[in-house]
Amino acid sequence: MERLCILTADLKLCYNTFAMEKKTLFQFTKCTAPILHRVEKELRLIGVGYLNAAFEKADTYRRMQPYFTLHYVVSGKGHLEFCNKKYEIGANEIFALPNDIPFRYYPDVNDPWEYVFFEFNGSLSKAYLAEAGFSVQAPVQKCPIPQRLLLSFSDYFKNLYKTKTVSYHETMSLFSLVISSLAQSTEKTFMYEDVFVSNIKKFIKLRFLDPDFSVEYIAKECHISHSYLCKVFKKRTGNTLIAYINKQKMRYAENLLKTTDYTIFEISFMSGFKSYPRFLAYFKQVHCQTATEYRKANRSVSDGQPLAND
Repeated sequence: MERLCILTADLKLCYNTFAMEKKTLFQFTKCTAPILHRVEKELRLIGVGYLNAAFEKADTYRRMQPYFTLHYVVSGKGHLEFCNKKYEIGANEIFALPNDIPFRYYPDVNDPWEYVFFEFNGSLSKAYLAEAGFSVQAPVQKCPIPQRLLLSFSDYFKNLYKTKTVSYHETMSLFSLVISSLAQSTEKTFMYEDVFVSNIKKFIKLRFLDPDFSVEYIAKECHISHSYLCKVFKKRTGNTLIAYINKQKMRYAENLLKTTDYTIFEISFMSGFKSYPRFLAYFKQVHCQTATEYRKANRSVSDGQPLAND
């Protein structure tokens, strides 16, 4: 199965003897990846990266950018100049920058920051940031669950550095986790959840036939906890994640029954069900008839040759 989106990573490994004196998230000091060929209109990630300003130089001049950015400060300190105000930003704080206002940010001289950043665009970018509490008057927020995010950052960027590829869903899940961390105290309903669930549905449709596919499989691939995944999916769709997955499997089985001459036993496993008796019971529960009866009533070929699956 192909990755949903291959990222071409620009990775730089830079060891420094002073790195051992300062506790940092990684041994490498910079790891960035542009995200190419995405067509989402409402929210579209275009870049992700990590930078340790103690060893890497970054742009510090006043400028304006054609996209939005979200920065999570992992450690150290830095300064932001935005809308005629100055902000000192420290560890576990998040700052957001729009695409239409000049800004300047730079590391502290004595304790330079390291941060993770996301670059994104889309018609609802401003709305997402607004619901997360960001505004022109409040461009900086404090993260209430830093340990969970730091662990996710560590896993994600170590994997990116090692493989030089990562799925778009995995990156979007990490971005969503950063945004959702701000909901722990406000308990707001975030618009981003609709985008998140939409991406999960796409992921399921692409992968539900994988032999080891499960809810845990989704959670691991998308860098999100099992409980949070199920909670958000149920809240936004009204259905459980298991029910949605089984619905996709059932649709696939229905198509095979109508258009091929595979045995019902073969179809049960080809559709992603791991137990033949459970498939039979579930099929009858959904259709109020057996799989054999369904096939006879909906048969569309009779030449014994299996047709190509959708």
